Amino acid sequence: MGEWIRLEPKDPDVCPACIVGVVAKWYQEELTERNLSDQANELLALGTNPEGTPEGVAEKLDSIKEVVDGSTKCRLLDFDCQAQMYTREGVIKDGETNQV
Repeated sequence: MGEWIRLEPKDPDVCPACIVGVVAKWYQEELTERNLSDQANELLALGTNPEGTPEGVAEKLDSIKEVVDGSTKCRLLDFDCQAQMYTREGVIKDGETNQV
């Protein structure tokens, strides 16, 4: 997510920095469901920090994927993919990409 958030999207109406907050919420809910409250609380603390940045949140999402088990990591990667496929018209069609 850290790399993606720094890319300029092909669709000028898509704001990766705006979307990363939604992804963080998805992560937090998934981590809570899987009883990984330490990681969920880290995201909550980061998200409520007035000095936090979208880039910082994206980097935290990446670091969380490095310490969770394989099935959790797979689920979190699914969230990443869903966010990166978003366009103002919906989702990107097969074979297209939202990355530069």
